[in-house]
Amino acid sequence: MIDFIHFHPTKVIFGFDSLKKLKYELDLFGFEKILLVTGKHSMKKMGITDKVINMLSPLEVFLYDRIDKDLNSENLQKMIFDLKDLDFDVIIALGGGSVIDACKSFSILHTNKIDLYQYLSGYKAVQMPIPIIAIPTTCGTSSELTKWATIWDLTQKRKFSISDVRLYPKISIIDPNFFLSLSKLQTVLGAFDALSHAFESFWSLNSTPLSEEFASQAIDLIMNNIEPVFLDGNDAEGRIKLALGVLYSGYAFSQTKTGICHALSYYLTLNHGVRHGQAVGVFLPVFVRSNYPYLKSRYSVLLNKLKLSNADTLAARIDDLMLKCDMKTRLGELNVQKEDLDHLVSSALTYDRSKYNPKQFSQSELKVILESML
Repeated sequence: MIDFIHFHPTKVIFGFDSLKKLKYELDLFGFEKILLVTGKHSMKKMGITDKVINMLSPLEVFLYDRIDKDLNSENLQKMIFDLKDLDFDVIIALGGGSVIDACKSFSILHTNKIDLYQYLSGYKAVQMPIPIIAIPTTCGTSSELTKWATIWDLTQKRKFSISDVRLYPKISIIDPNFFLSLSKLQTVLGAFDALSHAFESFWSLNSTPLSEEFASQAIDLIMNNIEPVFLDGNDAEGRIKLALGVLYSGYAFSQTKTGICHALSYYLTLNHGVRHGQAVGVFLPVFVRSNYPYLKSRYSVLLNKLKLSNADTLAARIDDLMLKCDMKTRLGELNVQKEDLDHLVSSALTYDRSKYNPKQFSQSELKVILESML
């Protein structure tokens, strides 16, 4: 018997030039007082901020363009303070995952008149958050499709999450035109983040038939389009297929959460300054191999789709893709030493997502796996 629940309330508008539909959607819902949130530099530099503001005329738009590249607790708390006396009908999040996560966090903290740490301490947020329209300008985080927001605490060296089913964006406008201007590094970091989302959902104890299908489709699309887009950033067909893969990965892990690769990655980011896509991607090959014995029938369907013979060839294919895209494949290349491994493992096991892996690795088992990656 198969029993599962699938819930996803976000309206997705996908395709080249889909940004042009933004004003129509705002009018459709009757939104008038708009908070437009962007990062500090790139949107303004490329003229996109002004383009969107002009597109929204004559609606009232308040611009907040002070979000850091990696959202941290101080940056979020400042946003809450700066905007505490203002009210909005809707928030437009124009940027990468950090901008979208900032908007999700702000939307629920602002309406409930609390700060981040009050929320994390268990405060019940009873007031409805402000609706969000997400317009991702990077391709990988899938924050535009989930109910979570990630905040980094650089003092405590911890990654925190805000989670509330009301934080799914009301609308996500995914326009691949934005992705054509991404650098090679931005492209591959996003792609390997999304590939990790897809594999972790595929492995997850929380998986459903629908999430498995989305994850498999995502793995196929991402793995077959990373290299072409890395070699030619203007490859419009490759960009849209990669964006579709990211969309499917978002649908997949929005139902299951992430898993062991993400749990391990946070230590690398907080203690070694490793960018997120690299920090999760480096663990993919070893767990593709390690999880195979526990999911043989599920793997057989995926391997057939990918036209690969076994888990070893799949792991080798990911390794090869990473090398071709100038990514690191060994922990030693990321300045991780043997003496770091106990801290890396103990840190990972404090995050609940490590428990969703089909094999519950002990601390000693994880250490042996990681030693093979030095």
